[in-house]
Amino acid sequence: MIAIHKLKFIFSDFAALWIIVAAGACCGFALNQVRDRPLPLVYASKAVRLQQAVERLSRGDLRPAVPTLQSSTDPAGPVMQYNGAAAVREIDLAGLREIVENRLGNSGK
Repeated sequence: MIAIHKLKFIFSDFAALWIIVAAGACCGFALNQVRDRPLPLVYASKAVRLQQAVERLSRGDLRPAVPTLQSSTDPAGPVMQYNGAAAVREIDLAGLREIVENRLGNSGK
């Protein structure tokens, strides 16, 4: 009789635990869907995540932390706009090399 009484408590504890875990999972999935970029439910390798980031940037889906304001008449090239703020300036490979060399102080060679 005592063993049956203990089993009732164990089953009620597991039921309460299952309810708490299910509620937490539901809240987590709901909050994930509210995010700007929801976390994927399936693991993606670093290469796949990098490819997705490159595709997102090429589409112009930019969310700069601190937008830089540049005029659209900049001689270096056109400026992509994001919510009225200049986010990215399109440059060619030679322009990129020039920026890197200036940043590194010509020590990158």
